[in-house]
Amino acid sequence: MDEADFRRAADAAIEELTQELYAAEDEGGFEVEEQSGALYVIFEKPAGKFVITPNAPVQQIQFSLIDNGTIIGMYLFIPGFNETEIAWKEIGYLLLDEALGEYDVETKLGPISVLSPDSDQAGERFPLNELPEIFDRHVLTLQNRAKGFVQVRRPN
Repeated sequence: MDEADFRRAADAAIEELTQELYAAEDEGGFEVEEQSGALYVIFEKPAGKFVITPNAPVQQIQFSLIDNGTIIGMYLFIPGFNETEIAWKEIGYLLLDEALGEYDVETKLGPISVLSPDSDQAGERFPLNELPEIFDRHVLTLQNRAKGFVQVRRPN
């Protein structure tokens, strides 16, 4: 199944699920919200939240880069992240090692924070599969800045 077929099937399934959840909301002890293309099912007792997105699994893990002009930091958003479980942070570092290579993570990446996707941390988010290209572009920009070069971009 290609990305377009996946998207069509996911959109149809989520729309059907949304209608069924809204119909059961009063009796089910939960509330349904739609935000930014995701479906949130919020439970009262026990308190909890399910987030359902139409994204392929590789796009559910997202990142946001922080550039202070000298070093690149990162927020890594992992579904199911729980601050009290150290394994989530280890998983985050393993994902970064796989996406960028251990050398780049250790030598070119500054502070890393692993967060839940429903965190209100500001910054544009990208799917993890876009990390190598975006990261390399930022690294090159920082290197050129340090050398006094200005990167000229071709107009779109």
